[in-house]
Amino acid sequence: LAAAALVCLLLQSEEEGAPAAEPTGGADADAGGAGVDAPTCRICYAGGEAGRLFTPCLCRGSMAHVHVDCLNEWRKQSVNPRSLYTCDACGYSYRIQRTAAAAWLQSEGCVWLASSL
Repeated sequence: LAAAALVCLLLQSEEEGAPAAEPTGGADADAGGAGVDAPTCRICYAGGEAGRLFTPCLCRGSMAHVHVDCLNEWRKQSVNPRSLYTCDACGYSYRIQRTAAAAWLQSEGCVWLASSL
């Protein structure tokens, strides 16, 4: 397997002034609810029932929310190499962190174990 296939990415915003990457729910937005739509993913247009929505960049309105899986797939499939690290709409740079599992998968012990099978 290619090393890139073993790396898991966690998106987080890069600057402290950026919005927090917190889950959002459909019913908690406005008690009145008149004219206020529940957040939807800007890629697949599904709501929070399809997965955790978060705001990874400075986009607002209908472009603010995205599912983690949708954004990761968008980043992988985009023909623009900058899409891996920045938002195509607002230009905000994401901070990419490897998960502990990805680090373990590339550790010497794991590589030795996989190569000895």
